[in-house]
Amino acid sequence: MRIGRTTISPVALYAEGLWSLSYLYRVVLVTWRVAELVLIAARYIFIRAPFLLLWTRSPVTKNITMPAGSYRNLQNILDPERESKLNVAGGRTGQMPFLDSYKSPEDVRKQQEFLKSVVTPPSPMKVALGGLIRGLITEMGSIFIKFSQIMSMRPELPPFMREELALVQDRLPPLPEKEVKSILEKELMRPVDEVFEWVNYKPVAAASLAVVHHAKLRDGREVALKIQRPFLPGTVALDTIIVLDIL
Repeated sequence: MRIGRTTISPVALYAEGLWSLSYLYRVVLVTWRVAELVLIAARYIFIRAPFLLLWTRSPVTKNITMPAGSYRNLQNILDPERESKLNVAGGRTGQMPFLDSYKSPEDVRKQQEFLKSVVTPPSPMKVALGGLIRGLITEMGSIFIKFSQIMSMRPELPPFMREELALVQDRLPPLPEKEVKSILEKELMRPVDEVFEWVNYKPVAAASLAVVHHAKLRDGREVALKIQRPFLPGTVALDTIIVLDIL
């Protein structure tokens, strides 16, 4: 729902008391959230994704940083220069046999073929498709990101798709600096400068439920700030029903 220039999401209207008492309230919020997700997906597929593809692949703009805003947060998702090679160390894409465990020429040949298959990057079409799917999941929110993290460990998926989904573990768009300050001041009930000597607003890690920032307290101690993403209880409640009960 849009009131003036402000968009009101059902996750922002989630109230735990009403949620537990009123079935009608739950139905309204879930229905509203489904409609919101459909609009988010449509906006991404028909507007954002084509623009991002053109920006990241055009010879004129592919090396230019995108203007500030939500598009910049998605630029790396479709960047053709991002981590497109599979993990040679054997972490996310499967176990890599040890070199010294192969003795015979035949074993060495098999290992070379295995290495070649692992380090060969996927085709540009697969890179773009994986990036589009990962970007859509990123736009849709925390529960869908969690679901994709689980899917990234499923052997049924192609290796390039598992690699793409594994990137949403801790490489998601950060919270804007203004939003981080607002959350800190609300929780601390005082200005950020009164508590911290400095805060690095570029996150150390950005995951589905929280982002982590490096900061230094006024007493000299350096700390990690783990900041929960806004409206998380409502997002989890509504999207869990949509993913597990409806889909």
